[in-house]
Amino acid sequence: MLRLITFATHQQTQEMSFLRRLICYSRYILRNHQILLGRRKVEVSPENQSGVLLRTEGKKGCNIIVGGGNVGTAGPRASSELGGAAGRSSTDSGGSSFSSSTLSRIGQQIHTQVRQIFINNVLRRATTNQEVARKAAQRLLYGDSRPFFALVGVSLATGSVGVVSQDSEFDGICWEIRESISRQTKESNMYSSSSSIEFEPITSVSDLKFGPILNQGCNAAVYAANYKDSTEAEWVLAVKMMFNYDIESNAFSILKGMVKEIVPARQVDLKNLAELDKSLFENVKRCPPHQNIIDIHHAFVDKIPLLEGLQRYPNALPQRLNPDAGFGRNMSLFLVMKRYDTNLQDYLKNTDLTHRTRMLIFTQILSGVSHLVHAEIAHRDLKTDNILVDVSQGYMFPEIVISDFGCCLADKSNGLSLPFRTEYIDRGGNAALTAPEISTAVPGAWKYLNYKNSDAWTCGAIAYEIFGNPNPFYGENHLDGRTYTDNDLPTVNHANPIVQKLIKGLLKRNPDQRISAEKAFNICILLLWAPSDWMVRSGGRCPNDDDILQWLVCLTAKALSQTNEILEFKIMRSFLKKVKFSSLKSAVVWIAQSQD
Repeated sequence: MLRLITFATHQQTQEMSFLRRLICYSRYILRNHQILLGRRKVEVSPENQSGVLLRTEGKKGCNIIVGGGNVGTAGPRASSELGGAAGRSSTDSGGSSFSSSTLSRIGQQIHTQVRQIFINNVLRRATTNQEVARKAAQRLLYGDSRPFFALVGVSLATGSVGVVSQDSEFDGICWEIRESISRQTKESNMYSSSSSIEFEPITSVSDLKFGPILNQGCNAAVYAANYKDSTEAEWVLAVKMMFNYDIESNAFSILKGMVKEIVPARQVDLKNLAELDKSLFENVKRCPPHQNIIDIHHAFVDKIPLLEGLQRYPNALPQRLNPDAGFGRNMSLFLVMKRYDTNLQDYLKNTDLTHRTRMLIFTQILSGVSHLVHAEIAHRDLKTDNILVDVSQGYMFPEIVISDFGCCLADKSNGLSLPFRTEYIDRGGNAALTAPEISTAVPGAWKYLNYKNSDAWTCGAIAYEIFGNPNPFYGENHLDGRTYTDNDLPTVNHANPIVQKLIKGLLKRNPDQRISAEKAFNICILLLWAPSDWMVRSGGRCPNDDDILQWLVCLTAKALSQTNEILEFKIMRSFLKKVKFSSLKSAVVWIAQSQD
Protein backbone atom coordinates (compact mmCIF):
# COMPACT_ATOMS: atom_id res chain seq x y z
CA MET A 1 0.00 0.00 0.00
CA LEU A 2 2.83 2.35 0.95
CA ARG A 3 4.47 1.64 -2.42
CA LEU A 4 1.28 2.50 -4.28
CA ILE A 5 0.91 5.76 -2.36
CA THR A 6 4.54 6.63 -3.07
CA PHE A 7 4.07 5.87 -6.77
CA ALA A 8 0.88 7.99 -6.94
CA THR A 9 2.63 10.87 -5.16
CA HIS A 10 5.54 10.59 -7.60
CA GLN A 11 3.13 10.72 -10.56
CA GLN A 12 1.39 13.81 -9.16
CA THR A 13 4.76 15.48 -8.61
CA GLN A 14 5.73 14.78 -12.22
CA GLU A 15 2.43 16.19 -13.46
CA MET A 16 2.89 19.32 -11.28
CA SER A 17 6.47 19.68 -12.49
CA PHE A 18 5.24 19.40 -16.08
CA LEU A 19 2.64 22.13 -15.52
CA ARG A 20 5.08 24.39 -13.72
CA ARG A 21 7.61 24.12 -16.56
CA LEU A 22 4.91 24.80 -19.14
CA ILE A 23 3.55 27.83 -17.34
CA CYS A 24 7.00 29.25 -16.61
CA TYR A 25 7.92 28.98 -20.27
CA SER A 26 4.61 30.57 -21.30
CA ARG A 27 5.28 33.42 -18.86
CA TYR A 28 8.70 33.94 -20.42
CA ILE A 29 7.25 34.19 -23.94
CA LEU A 30 4.41 36.46 -22.90
CA ARG A 31 6.79 38.74 -21.01
CA ASN A 32 9.02 39.04 -24.08
CA HIS A 33 6.05 40.15 -26.17
CA GLN A 34 4.72 42.50 -23.46
CA ILE A 35 1.30 40.94 -23.28
CA LEU A 36 1.20 40.41 -19.51
CA LEU A 37 2.56 43.18 -17.29
CA GLY A 38 3.32 43.42 -13.61
CA ARG A 39 4.45 40.85 -11.09
CA ARG A 40 3.65 37.18 -11.79
CA LYS A 41 3.84 34.08 -9.68
CA VAL A 42 2.76 30.45 -9.98
CA GLU A 43 0.97 28.79 -7.11
CA VAL A 44 -1.45 25.96 -6.41
CA SER A 45 -5.02 27.21 -6.51
CA PRO A 46 -6.67 27.00 -3.09
CA GLU A 47 -10.06 26.51 -4.75
CA ASN A 48 -8.90 23.56 -6.84
CA GLN A 49 -5.92 21.54 -5.64
CA SER A 50 -5.64 19.84 -9.05
CA GLY A 51 -5.18 23.18 -10.77
CA VAL A 52 -2.39 25.74 -11.01
CA LEU A 53 -3.07 29.44 -10.60
CA LEU A 54 -1.11 31.88 -12.72
CA ARG A 55 -1.62 35.17 -10.89
CA THR A 56 -0.84 38.43 -12.65
CA GLU A 57 -0.75 41.52 -10.49
CA GLY A 58 -0.76 44.89 -12.20
CA LYS A 59 -3.05 47.84 -12.52
CA LYS A 60 -5.86 45.38 -13.19
CA GLY A 61 -5.08 41.89 -11.92
CA CYS A 62 -6.33 38.70 -13.51
CA ASN A 63 -6.16 35.01 -12.65
CA ILE A 64 -5.74 32.12 -15.11
CA ILE A 65 -6.38 28.59 -13.85
CA VAL A 66 -4.82 25.74 -15.82
CA GLY A 67 -6.27 22.34 -14.94
CA GLY A 68 -3.84 19.65 -13.82
CA GLY A 69 -3.44 16.54 -15.94
CA ASN A 70 -4.34 17.77 -19.42
CA VAL A 71 -2.10 20.35 -21.03
CA GLY A 72 -3.95 23.01 -22.96
CA THR A 73 -7.24 22.54 -21.13
CA ALA A 74 -8.47 25.05 -18.61
CA GLY A 75 -11.44 26.10 -16.55
CA PRO A 76 -14.28 28.02 -18.21
CA ARG A 77 -12.82 31.35 -17.22
CA ALA A 78 -9.31 30.69 -18.50
CA SER A 79 -9.70 31.77 -22.10
CA SER A 80 -11.79 34.86 -21.37
CA GLU A 81 -9.47 36.03 -18.61
CA LEU A 82 -6.41 35.46 -20.76
CA GLY A 83 -8.02 37.46 -23.54
CA GLY A 84 -8.91 40.19 -21.06
CA ALA A 85 -5.37 40.25 -19.74
CA ALA A 86 -3.94 40.58 -23.22
CA GLY A 87 -6.37 43.35 -24.09
CA ARG A 88 -5.79 45.28 -20.86
CA SER A 89 -2.05 44.93 -21.07
CA SER A 90 -1.94 46.31 -24.59
CA THR A 91 -4.00 49.27 -23.42
CA ASP A 92 -1.94 49.80 -20.29
CA SER A 93 1.29 49.77 -22.26
CA GLY A 94 0.25 52.68 -24.39
CA GLY A 95 -2.29 51.21 -26.79
CA SER A 96 0.13 49.10 -28.79
CA SER A 97 -1.62 46.45 -30.86
CA PHE A 98 -0.41 42.93 -31.61
CA SER A 99 -0.51 41.62 -35.13
CA SER A 100 -1.81 38.15 -35.97
CA SER A 101 1.72 37.16 -36.96
CA THR A 102 3.00 38.05 -33.48
CA LEU A 103 0.28 36.03 -31.77
CA SER A 104 0.89 33.17 -34.20
CA ARG A 105 4.58 33.23 -33.32
CA ILE A 106 3.76 33.13 -29.61
CA GLY A 107 1.43 30.17 -30.14
CA GLN A 108 4.08 28.37 -32.17
CA GLN A 109 6.68 28.82 -29.43
CA ILE A 110 4.32 27.54 -26.74
CA HIS A 111 3.36 24.62 -28.98
CA THR A 112 7.04 23.71 -29.43
CA GLN A 113 7.61 23.70 -25.69
CA VAL A 114 4.49 21.61 -25.03
CA ARG A 115 5.63 19.16 -27.69
CA GLN A 116 9.10 18.89 -26.19
CA ILE A 117 7.72 18.20 -22.71
CA PHE A 118 5.34 15.57 -24.13
CA ILE A 119 8.17 13.84 -26.02
CA ASN A 120 10.38 13.80 -22.93
CA ASN A 121 7.58 12.32 -20.80
CA VAL A 122 6.93 9.50 -23.29
CA LEU A 123 10.62 8.70 -23.78
CA ARG A 124 11.23 8.70 -20.02
CA ARG A 125 8.69 5.88 -19.73
CA ALA A 126 9.89 4.07 -22.85
CA THR A 127 13.56 3.78 -21.82
CA THR A 128 15.64 4.13 -18.66
CA ASN A 129 18.69 5.22 -20.66
CA GLN A 130 18.59 9.00 -20.41
CA GLU A 131 21.25 9.50 -23.07
CA VAL A 132 19.32 7.42 -25.62
CA ALA A 133 16.12 9.29 -24.76
CA ARG A 134 17.86 12.65 -25.10
CA LYS A 135 19.30 11.81 -28.53
CA ALA A 136 15.96 10.40 -29.76
CA ALA A 137 14.14 13.56 -28.63
CA GLN A 138 16.76 15.77 -30.24
CA ARG A 139 16.58 13.95 -33.56
CA LEU A 140 12.78 14.06 -33.51
CA LEU A 141 12.74 17.81 -32.96
CA TYR A 142 15.15 18.19 -35.89
CA GLY A 143 12.99 16.13 -38.23
CA ASP A 144 14.14 12.49 -37.83
CA SER A 145 11.31 10.62 -36.10
CA ARG A 146 12.57 7.05 -36.62
CA PRO A 147 14.45 6.67 -33.29
CA PHE A 148 11.43 7.98 -31.37
CA PHE A 149 9.01 5.54 -33.00
CA ALA A 150 11.53 2.70 -32.61
CA LEU A 151 11.80 3.26 -28.85
CA VAL A 152 8.03 3.58 -28.41
CA GLY A 153 7.38 0.52 -30.60
CA VAL A 154 9.93 -1.69 -28.83
CA SER A 155 8.63 -0.62 -25.44
CA LEU A 156 5.04 -1.46 -26.41
CA ALA A 157 6.11 -4.77 -27.97
CA THR A 158 7.90 -5.87 -24.78
CA GLY A 159 4.74 -5.30 -22.74
CA SER A 160 5.79 -2.18 -20.86
CA VAL A 161 2.80 -0.72 -19.05
CA GLY A 162 1.99 2.99 -19.04
CA VAL A 163 4.25 4.15 -21.88
CA VAL A 164 1.23 6.01 -23.21
CA SER A 165 -1.63 6.22 -20.77
CA GLN A 166 -3.82 9.27 -21.44
CA ASP A 167 -6.05 10.02 -24.40
CA SER A 168 -4.13 13.23 -25.02
CA GLU A 169 -0.90 11.21 -25.28
CA PHE A 170 -2.40 8.82 -27.83
CA ASP A 171 -3.45 11.88 -29.82
CA GLY A 172 0.04 13.30 -29.39
CA ILE A 173 1.63 10.17 -30.87
CA CYS A 174 -0.77 10.38 -33.83
CA TRP A 175 0.18 14.04 -34.31
CA GLU A 176 3.85 13.02 -34.49
CA ILE A 177 2.95 10.33 -37.03
CA ARG A 178 1.05 12.79 -39.22
CA GLU A 179 3.89 15.31 -39.11
CA SER A 180 6.55 12.70 -39.91
CA ILE A 181 4.71 11.24 -42.88
CA SER A 182 3.80 14.68 -44.25
CA ARG A 183 7.42 15.78 -43.97
CA GLN A 184 8.63 12.61 -45.72
CA THR A 185 6.11 13.10 -48.52
CA LYS A 186 7.21 16.71 -49.10
CA GLU A 187 10.89 15.73 -49.12
CA SER A 188 10.35 12.82 -51.51
CA ASN A 189 8.41 15.08 -53.88
CA MET A 190 11.15 17.71 -53.68
CA TYR A 191 14.08 15.38 -54.36
CA SER A 192 12.34 12.76 -56.46
CA SER A 193 14.19 11.86 -59.64
CA SER A 194 11.46 9.61 -61.03
CA SER A 195 10.18 9.86 -64.57
CA SER A 196 7.03 11.75 -63.57
CA ILE A 197 5.80 14.44 -65.92
CA GLU A 198 7.22 17.92 -65.46
CA PHE A 199 4.33 20.20 -66.33
CA GLU A 200 5.15 23.41 -68.15
CA PRO A 201 2.92 26.51 -68.26
CA ILE A 202 0.13 26.16 -70.83
CA THR A 203 -2.16 29.07 -71.69
CA SER A 204 -3.53 28.18 -75.15
CA VAL A 205 -3.98 25.32 -77.61
CA SER A 206 -0.94 26.63 -79.50
CA ASP A 207 1.24 25.37 -76.61
CA LEU A 208 0.12 21.79 -77.34
CA LYS A 209 0.18 19.25 -80.13
CA PHE A 210 -2.86 16.97 -80.18
CA GLY A 211 -2.96 13.27 -80.84
CA PRO A 212 -5.84 10.82 -81.31
CA ILE A 213 -9.16 11.18 -79.55
CA LEU A 214 -9.32 8.98 -76.41
CA ASN A 215 -12.91 9.33 -75.32
CA GLN A 216 -15.99 11.36 -76.01
CA GLY A 217 -19.15 11.94 -74.00
CA CYS A 218 -22.13 14.23 -74.12
CA ASN A 219 -20.26 17.13 -72.47
CA ALA A 220 -16.64 16.83 -73.60
CA ALA A 221 -14.05 15.10 -75.75
CA VAL A 222 -10.68 13.92 -74.41
CA TYR A 223 -7.56 13.96 -76.60
CA ALA A 224 -4.07 12.58 -76.16
CA ALA A 225 -1.57 15.41 -76.28
CA ASN A 226 1.97 16.55 -75.65
CA TYR A 227 3.89 19.78 -75.38
CA LYS A 228 4.41 21.57 -78.68
CA ASP A 229 8.21 21.35 -78.50
CA SER A 230 8.36 17.83 -77.07
CA THR A 231 10.37 15.23 -78.98
CA GLU A 232 8.80 12.26 -77.18
CA ALA A 233 6.86 9.83 -79.32
CA GLU A 234 4.53 8.93 -76.44
CA TRP A 235 1.47 11.04 -75.68
CA VAL A 236 1.93 11.80 -71.97
CA LEU A 237 -0.89 14.34 -71.52
CA ALA A 238 -4.64 14.26 -71.85
CA VAL A 239 -6.66 17.37 -72.74
CA LYS A 240 -10.36 17.53 -71.97
CA MET A 241 -12.16 19.92 -74.31
CA MET A 242 -15.55 20.91 -72.92
CA PHE A 243 -18.49 21.32 -75.31
CA ASN A 244 -19.97 24.82 -75.24
CA TYR A 245 -23.45 25.19 -76.70
CA ASP A 246 -24.90 28.23 -74.95
CA ILE A 247 -22.23 30.20 -73.06
CA GLU A 248 -20.88 33.38 -74.63
CA SER A 249 -17.44 33.08 -76.21
CA ASN A 250 -15.45 35.04 -73.65
CA ALA A 251 -13.23 33.88 -70.82
CA PHE A 252 -15.33 35.29 -67.97
CA SER A 253 -18.62 33.72 -69.10
CA ILE A 254 -17.06 30.35 -69.84
CA LEU A 255 -15.16 30.14 -66.54
CA LYS A 256 -18.28 31.24 -64.67
CA GLY A 257 -20.49 28.69 -66.43
CA MET A 258 -17.99 25.82 -66.05
CA VAL A 259 -16.40 26.83 -62.75
CA LYS A 260 -17.10 23.43 -61.15
CA GLU A 261 -14.84 21.75 -63.69
CA ILE A 262 -11.83 23.65 -62.34
CA VAL A 263 -12.40 22.79 -58.65
CA PRO A 264 -9.42 20.35 -58.70
CA ALA A 265 -7.31 22.55 -61.01
CA ARG A 266 -3.86 23.70 -59.85
CA GLN A 267 -3.47 26.60 -62.31
CA VAL A 268 -6.17 28.58 -64.12
CA ASP A 269 -5.22 31.07 -66.82
CA LEU A 270 -6.81 34.43 -65.95
CA LYS A 271 -4.91 36.67 -68.33
CA ASN A 272 -8.08 37.64 -70.22
CA LEU A 273 -10.03 38.54 -67.07
CA ALA A 274 -10.37 41.95 -65.50
CA GLU A 275 -9.64 42.24 -61.78
CA LEU A 276 -13.33 42.56 -60.90
CA ASP A 277 -14.18 39.48 -62.95
CA LYS A 278 -11.82 37.33 -60.88
CA SER A 279 -14.31 37.56 -58.00
CA LEU A 280 -16.20 34.64 -59.58
CA PHE A 281 -13.82 32.30 -57.70
CA GLU A 282 -14.51 33.80 -54.27
CA ASN A 283 -17.46 31.54 -53.45
CA VAL A 284 -16.14 28.33 -55.06
CA LYS A 285 -13.87 25.98 -53.13
CA ARG A 286 -10.70 24.59 -54.62
CA CYS A 287 -9.95 20.96 -53.86
CA PRO A 288 -6.60 20.48 -52.07
CA PRO A 289 -4.24 18.04 -53.86
CA HIS A 290 -4.67 14.36 -53.10
CA GLN A 291 -3.27 11.24 -54.74
CA ASN A 292 -6.77 9.85 -55.43
CA ILE A 293 -8.22 13.06 -56.91
CA ILE A 294 -7.55 14.03 -60.51
CA ASP A 295 -4.78 16.61 -60.75
CA ILE A 296 -5.75 19.15 -63.41
CA HIS A 297 -2.50 21.02 -63.92
CA HIS A 298 -3.75 23.75 -66.25
CA ALA A 299 -7.13 25.17 -67.25
CA PHE A 300 -7.57 27.83 -69.92
CA VAL A 301 -10.12 29.22 -72.37
CA ASP A 302 -9.39 29.24 -76.10
CA LYS A 303 -10.97 28.78 -79.53
CA ILE A 304 -12.10 25.30 -80.59
CA PRO A 305 -9.34 23.99 -82.91
CA LEU A 306 -9.64 21.75 -85.93
CA LEU A 307 -8.75 18.32 -84.53
CA GLU A 308 -8.73 14.69 -85.56
CA GLY A 309 -11.97 12.82 -84.82
CA LEU A 310 -14.25 15.85 -84.82
CA GLN A 311 -16.77 13.89 -86.85
CA ARG A 312 -17.67 12.11 -83.61
CA TYR A 313 -19.21 15.32 -82.19
CA PRO A 314 -20.36 17.39 -85.20
CA ASN A 315 -23.13 19.24 -83.36
CA ALA A 316 -20.73 20.53 -80.69
CA LEU A 317 -18.57 22.27 -83.28
CA PRO A 318 -18.92 26.00 -84.06
CA GLN A 319 -20.28 27.00 -87.45
CA ARG A 320 -16.85 28.07 -88.65
CA LEU A 321 -15.83 24.38 -88.49
CA ASN A 322 -19.20 22.83 -89.34
CA PRO A 323 -21.39 25.33 -91.26
CA ASP A 324 -24.24 22.87 -91.83
CA ALA A 325 -24.83 21.27 -88.39
CA GLY A 326 -22.60 23.06 -85.89
CA PHE A 327 -24.45 24.43 -82.84
CA GLY A 328 -21.42 25.05 -80.59
CA ARG A 329 -19.72 28.29 -79.70
CA ASN A 330 -16.29 29.39 -80.93
CA MET A 331 -14.57 29.17 -77.52
CA SER A 332 -14.58 26.69 -74.68
CA LEU A 333 -12.69 25.44 -71.62
CA PHE A 334 -9.65 23.16 -71.89
CA LEU A 335 -8.32 21.05 -69.00
CA VAL A 336 -4.78 19.62 -69.13
CA MET A 337 -3.90 16.57 -67.02
CA LYS A 338 -1.81 13.44 -66.95
CA ARG A 339 -2.92 10.74 -69.37
CA TYR A 340 -4.35 7.64 -67.67
CA ASP A 341 -4.50 4.14 -69.12
CA THR A 342 -8.22 3.46 -68.81
CA ASN A 343 -11.28 4.05 -66.66
CA LEU A 344 -12.54 1.76 -63.90
CA GLN A 345 -15.50 0.54 -65.92
CA ASP A 346 -13.25 -0.93 -68.61
CA TYR A 347 -10.61 -2.08 -66.12
CA LEU A 348 -13.13 -4.19 -64.18
CA LYS A 349 -13.95 -6.19 -67.29
CA ASN A 350 -10.85 -8.24 -66.41
CA THR A 351 -12.25 -11.05 -64.28
CA ASP A 352 -8.83 -12.31 -63.13
CA LEU A 353 -8.41 -9.63 -60.46
CA THR A 354 -7.50 -10.88 -57.00
CA HIS A 355 -9.49 -9.99 -53.88
CA ARG A 356 -6.56 -7.87 -52.63
CA THR A 357 -6.45 -5.88 -55.88
CA ARG A 358 -10.17 -5.19 -55.57
CA MET A 359 -9.62 -4.11 -51.95
CA LEU A 360 -6.87 -1.71 -53.06
CA ILE A 361 -9.26 -0.15 -55.59
CA PHE A 362 -12.07 0.20 -53.03
CA THR A 363 -9.71 1.65 -50.41
CA GLN A 364 -8.38 4.31 -52.79
CA ILE A 365 -11.89 5.43 -53.81
CA LEU A 366 -12.88 5.75 -50.13
CA SER A 367 -9.67 7.70 -49.47
CA GLY A 368 -10.53 10.17 -52.22
CA VAL A 369 -14.13 10.60 -51.07
CA SER A 370 -13.01 11.03 -47.45
CA HIS A 371 -10.65 13.79 -48.62
CA LEU A 372 -13.50 15.53 -50.46
CA VAL A 373 -15.77 15.37 -47.39
CA HIS A 374 -12.99 16.82 -45.25
CA ALA A 375 -12.70 19.69 -47.76
CA GLU A 376 -16.53 20.04 -47.70
CA ILE A 377 -16.88 19.12 -51.37
CA ALA A 378 -19.44 16.63 -52.71
CA HIS A 379 -18.70 14.97 -56.07
CA ARG A 380 -22.37 14.02 -56.78
CA ASP A 381 -21.57 12.06 -59.95
CA LEU A 382 -19.46 9.09 -58.86
CA LYS A 383 -19.55 6.13 -61.25
CA THR A 384 -17.01 3.71 -62.67
CA ASP A 385 -16.47 5.64 -65.92
CA ASN A 386 -15.65 8.81 -63.92
CA ILE A 387 -12.83 7.00 -62.09
CA LEU A 388 -9.52 6.77 -63.96
CA VAL A 389 -6.90 4.03 -63.63
CA ASP A 390 -3.10 4.08 -64.01
CA VAL A 391 -1.54 0.61 -64.35
CA SER A 392 2.08 1.72 -64.72
CA GLN A 393 3.02 -0.34 -61.63
CA GLY A 394 1.39 -3.47 -63.04
CA TYR A 395 -2.13 -4.56 -63.81
CA MET A 396 -2.68 -5.88 -60.29
CA PHE A 397 -1.61 -2.58 -58.69
CA PRO A 398 -3.95 0.04 -60.17
CA GLU A 399 -3.67 3.65 -59.05
CA ILE A 400 -7.09 5.26 -58.86
CA VAL A 401 -8.18 8.91 -59.25
CA ILE A 402 -11.66 10.43 -59.10
CA SER A 403 -12.33 12.76 -62.04
CA ASP A 404 -15.13 14.78 -63.71
CA PHE A 405 -16.18 17.41 -61.16
CA GLY A 406 -18.75 19.11 -63.40
CA CYS A 407 -21.65 18.19 -61.09
CA CYS A 408 -19.87 18.77 -57.79
CA LEU A 409 -21.00 20.91 -54.88
CA ALA A 410 -18.12 23.16 -53.80
CA ASP A 411 -19.85 26.15 -52.25
CA LYS A 412 -17.94 28.14 -49.63
CA SER A 413 -21.16 29.61 -48.23
CA ASN A 414 -23.15 26.43 -47.63
CA GLY A 415 -20.55 23.69 -47.47
CA LEU A 416 -22.19 20.28 -47.87
CA SER A 417 -25.71 21.58 -47.14
CA LEU A 418 -27.53 22.99 -50.18
CA PRO A 419 -30.71 25.09 -49.71
CA PHE A 420 -33.57 23.18 -51.39
CA ARG A 421 -36.39 25.64 -51.91
CA THR A 422 -37.62 24.50 -55.35
CA GLU A 423 -37.48 21.40 -57.55
CA TYR A 424 -35.28 23.33 -59.98
CA ILE A 425 -32.27 22.98 -57.67
CA ASP A 426 -29.71 20.63 -59.25
CA ARG A 427 -29.40 17.47 -57.09
CA GLY A 428 -26.36 16.07 -58.93
CA GLY A 429 -25.48 13.80 -61.85
CA ASN A 430 -26.33 10.09 -62.07
CA ALA A 431 -29.87 9.68 -60.71
CA ALA A 432 -29.51 5.89 -60.35
CA LEU A 433 -26.61 6.30 -57.91
CA THR A 434 -28.03 9.20 -55.92
CA ALA A 435 -28.34 8.62 -52.18
CA PRO A 436 -31.91 8.16 -50.84
CA GLU A 437 -31.87 11.29 -48.67
CA ILE A 438 -31.15 13.34 -51.82
CA SER A 439 -33.45 11.59 -54.31
CA THR A 440 -36.45 11.58 -51.92
CA ALA A 441 -36.02 15.09 -50.54
CA VAL A 442 -39.01 17.45 -50.82
CA PRO A 443 -38.32 21.17 -51.37
CA GLY A 444 -39.47 23.74 -48.87
CA ALA A 445 -38.75 27.16 -47.40
CA TRP A 446 -36.29 25.85 -44.79
CA LYS A 447 -35.23 22.57 -46.43
CA TYR A 448 -31.64 21.57 -47.17
CA LEU A 449 -29.98 18.77 -49.12
CA ASN A 450 -27.27 17.29 -46.89
CA TYR A 451 -24.46 15.74 -48.96
CA LYS A 452 -22.18 14.79 -46.05
CA ASN A 453 -22.70 11.04 -46.50
CA SER A 454 -24.18 10.91 -50.00
CA ASP A 455 -20.93 10.06 -51.84
CA ALA A 456 -20.26 7.32 -49.26
CA TRP A 457 -23.57 5.72 -50.28
CA THR A 458 -22.52 5.81 -53.93
CA CYS A 459 -19.22 4.11 -52.97
CA GLY A 460 -21.28 1.26 -51.52
CA ALA A 461 -23.19 0.88 -54.79
CA ILE A 462 -19.98 0.97 -56.88
CA ALA A 463 -18.45 -1.65 -54.54
CA TYR A 464 -20.71 -4.30 -56.09
CA GLU A 465 -19.01 -3.70 -59.44
CA ILE A 466 -15.53 -3.57 -57.87
CA PHE A 467 -15.98 -7.04 -56.34
CA GLY A 468 -17.30 -8.55 -59.56
CA ASN A 469 -21.06 -8.25 -59.04
CA PRO A 470 -23.69 -6.44 -61.11
CA ASN A 471 -24.64 -3.08 -59.65
CA PRO A 472 -28.06 -3.64 -58.00
CA PHE A 473 -29.18 -0.12 -58.97
CA TYR A 474 -28.58 -0.73 -62.71
CA GLY A 475 -30.30 -3.05 -65.19
CA GLU A 476 -33.84 -4.22 -65.90
CA ASN A 477 -34.75 -5.51 -62.43
CA HIS A 478 -32.75 -2.88 -60.59
CA LEU A 479 -33.44 -1.55 -57.13
CA ASP A 480 -34.86 1.96 -56.91
CA GLY A 481 -32.73 4.13 -54.65
CA ARG A 482 -35.84 5.98 -53.52
CA THR A 483 -37.85 2.96 -52.34
CA TYR A 484 -35.51 0.03 -51.60
CA THR A 485 -35.08 -1.31 -48.07
CA ASP A 486 -31.86 -2.47 -46.44
CA ASN A 487 -33.10 -6.08 -46.66
CA ASP A 488 -33.49 -5.80 -50.46
CA LEU A 489 -29.73 -5.53 -51.02
CA PRO A 490 -28.26 -8.67 -52.65
CA THR A 491 -25.25 -10.56 -51.33
CA VAL A 492 -21.87 -9.26 -52.42
CA ASN A 493 -20.17 -12.30 -53.94
CA HIS A 494 -16.36 -12.64 -54.04
CA ALA A 495 -16.00 -10.49 -50.89
CA ASN A 496 -15.22 -11.67 -47.37
CA PRO A 497 -17.96 -11.35 -44.69
CA ILE A 498 -16.53 -8.19 -43.12
CA VAL A 499 -16.38 -6.43 -46.50
CA GLN A 500 -19.96 -7.52 -47.21
CA LYS A 501 -21.13 -5.93 -43.95
CA LEU A 502 -19.10 -2.83 -44.71
CA ILE A 503 -20.81 -2.42 -48.10
CA LYS A 504 -24.23 -2.95 -46.52
CA GLY A 505 -23.29 -0.34 -43.89
CA LEU A 506 -22.44 2.18 -46.62
CA LEU A 507 -25.82 1.56 -48.26
CA LYS A 508 -27.94 2.24 -45.17
CA ARG A 509 -30.94 4.35 -46.14
CA ASN A 510 -30.66 6.50 -43.03
CA PRO A 511 -27.60 8.77 -43.47
CA ASP A 512 -27.21 9.03 -39.67
CA GLN A 513 -26.79 5.23 -39.44
CA ARG A 514 -24.58 5.02 -42.53
CA ILE A 515 -20.84 4.40 -42.22
CA SER A 516 -18.90 7.50 -43.25
CA ALA A 517 -16.26 7.40 -45.99
CA GLU A 518 -13.52 8.11 -43.44
CA LYS A 519 -14.57 5.23 -41.19
CA ALA A 520 -14.93 2.88 -44.15
CA PHE A 521 -11.44 3.89 -45.31
CA ASN A 522 -9.99 3.11 -41.86
CA ILE A 523 -11.75 -0.27 -41.86
CA CYS A 524 -10.27 -1.13 -45.25
CA ILE A 525 -6.79 -0.15 -44.02
CA LEU A 526 -7.21 -2.52 -41.07
CA LEU A 527 -8.43 -5.31 -43.36
CA LEU A 528 -5.36 -4.85 -45.56
CA TRP A 529 -2.61 -4.57 -42.92
CA ALA A 530 -3.85 -5.29 -39.38
CA PRO A 531 -2.96 -8.63 -37.66
CA SER A 532 -5.16 -11.45 -38.89
CA ASP A 533 -6.27 -12.45 -35.36
CA TRP A 534 -8.01 -9.07 -35.04
CA MET A 535 -10.39 -10.25 -37.77
CA VAL A 536 -11.36 -13.52 -36.06
CA ARG A 537 -13.85 -13.11 -33.25
CA SER A 538 -13.90 -16.70 -31.98
CA GLY A 539 -10.42 -17.67 -30.83
CA GLY A 540 -9.04 -14.26 -31.76
CA ARG A 541 -8.44 -11.27 -29.53
CA CYS A 542 -9.98 -7.84 -29.30
CA PRO A 543 -7.08 -5.37 -29.40
CA ASN A 544 -6.70 -2.82 -26.62
CA ASP A 545 -5.33 0.72 -26.96
CA ASP A 546 -1.72 -0.42 -26.59
CA ASP A 547 -2.19 -3.08 -29.30
CA ILE A 548 -3.64 -0.51 -31.69
CA LEU A 549 -0.85 1.97 -30.96
CA GLN A 550 1.84 -0.69 -31.36
CA TRP A 551 0.43 -1.67 -34.77
CA LEU A 552 0.18 1.99 -35.77
CA VAL A 553 3.78 2.71 -34.78
CA CYS A 554 4.99 -0.38 -36.68
CA LEU A 555 3.06 0.70 -39.77
CA THR A 556 4.61 4.17 -39.46
CA ALA A 557 8.12 2.73 -39.21
CA LYS A 558 7.42 0.61 -42.27
CA ALA A 559 6.19 3.63 -44.26
CA LEU A 560 9.12 5.80 -43.15
CA SER A 561 11.65 3.16 -44.17
CA GLN A 562 10.35 3.17 -47.76
CA THR A 563 10.65 6.29 -49.91
CA ASN A 564 9.57 4.62 -53.15
CA GLU A 565 6.24 5.09 -54.90
CA ILE A 566 4.96 1.52 -54.62
CA LEU A 567 1.15 1.61 -54.51
CA GLU A 568 0.67 -0.05 -51.12
CA PHE A 569 3.12 2.32 -49.43
CA LYS A 570 1.39 5.30 -51.06
CA ILE A 571 -1.93 4.14 -49.58
CA MET A 572 -0.27 3.64 -46.18
CA ARG A 573 1.13 7.17 -46.24
CA SER A 574 -2.23 8.58 -47.31
CA PHE A 575 -3.78 6.94 -44.24
CA LEU A 576 -1.02 7.94 -41.81
CA LYS A 577 -1.04 11.59 -42.92
CA LYS A 578 -4.55 11.97 -41.50
CA VAL A 579 -4.73 9.27 -38.82
CA LYS A 580 -6.60 10.04 -35.60
CA PHE A 581 -6.54 7.57 -32.75
CA SER A 582 -10.23 7.93 -31.87
CA SER A 583 -11.27 7.30 -35.50
CA LEU A 584 -8.97 4.28 -35.81
CA LYS A 585 -10.23 2.83 -32.53
CA SER A 586 -13.83 3.27 -33.74
CA ALA A 587 -12.98 1.25 -36.87
CA VAL A 588 -11.41 -1.52 -34.74
CA VAL A 589 -14.52 -1.66 -32.55
CA TRP A 590 -16.75 -1.84 -35.64
CA ILE A 591 -14.80 -4.83 -36.99
CA ALA A 592 -15.10 -6.61 -33.63
CA GLN A 593 -18.85 -5.93 -33.42
CA SER A 594 -19.45 -6.97 -37.03
CA GLN A 595 -18.41 -10.52 -36.14
CA ASP A 596 -20.84 -10.95 -33.24
